[in-house]
Amino acid sequence: MSKRTDTLEELRVKIDILIQNYNNLLQYKEAAEILKKENEELKKQYETLKLASTFNNNPQSIKETKLYISRLIREIDKCIALLSA
Repeated sequence: MSKRTDTLEELRVKIDILIQNYNNLLQYKEAAEILKKENEELKKQYETLKLASTFNNNPQSIKETKLYISRLIREIDKCIALLSA
């Protein structure tokens, strides 16, 4: 009987550890989702700031602005092509 009791106790301990690990995993997943959302928001803010800074009156920012607008126009053209197909 002692061997069975020991085996059951080991199983209980392992199950408890498994449950703790599962709960930790859930917390990490929630934290990861929050960080993903924050990352997306920061990316949007960065793009907005980047776009705003391209409207300065120096030659480099004018070039960047033209490249950005060209890229937007290409994306719009692709969307129109997909809608027309």
